Amino acid sequence: LHPWARYADGLLATTMVVGAVFALPVGRSIGKRFDAAVQRSRVAPGAVVAEGAWLSLVFTMSASALAAGTYNPFIYFRF
Repeated sequence: LHPWARYADGLLATTMVVGAVFALPVGRSIGKRFDAAVQRSRVAPGAVVAEGAWLSLVFTMSASALAAGTYNPFIYFRF
């Protein structure tokens, strides 16, 4: 009834690729390198700021995508 090509767009493809990369050991090695950079004193402030900026961007994008959609599951929490 519902062809998959109808729902396959750029966002889905990007999400699947990023999810697949970070599900593999590549994500773990990136995390280890980031943790090692934070441990070093001269890189730590930049790494902490980069992580905070990344998390803020992800939160803002997900909140805006949720607010722009027609279906908002959080409205039912009030009732």
